[in-house]
Amino acid sequence: MVQLDEKEKKRLIDESISKFDDFKPILIGNNNELIIDLLFKNNEFKNGIVYQFCKKDKVKFTPVYIGKSKGKYFKTRLKAHLCNIGEGTQSKNHKIIKEKEIYLRFIETNPDSLRNLIEEELIDKYKDEKFDLWNFKKLNQ
Repeated sequence: MVQLDEKEKKRLIDESISKFDDFKPILIGNNNELIIDLLFKNNEFKNGIVYQFCKKDKVKFTPVYIGKSKGKYFKTRLKAHLCNIGEGTQSKNHKIIKEKEIYLRFIETNPDSLRNLIEEELIDKYKDEKFDLWNFKKLNQ
């Protein structure tokens, strides 16, 4: 059995949450293609990405969706969510357009594969804290 020490796993998740908290969230609006173009203008993402769509509650940002992407596919992934490009990609575009304000924040992971662990652990953490995550299918959705 290969096993990750609980102390190390907690450190990784706490560090990830801290990095999300340090990230200045990007307000998603009506011109999402422009936001995406500006985001990628000077950035070439080569590492893994874990991203969140968040709602703002006074001064706190609460995740409503947690996703992951390989860095080189991050732009395409965002277009699927924000511009409804890419049917069948589990896009959350239909949920995003219903919101008055939604924010994006993300972190890079190195190695790239670390994105899988961090995404799954964050989903589990927020699920346990009773966050209303869009990651789960609900009846009547």
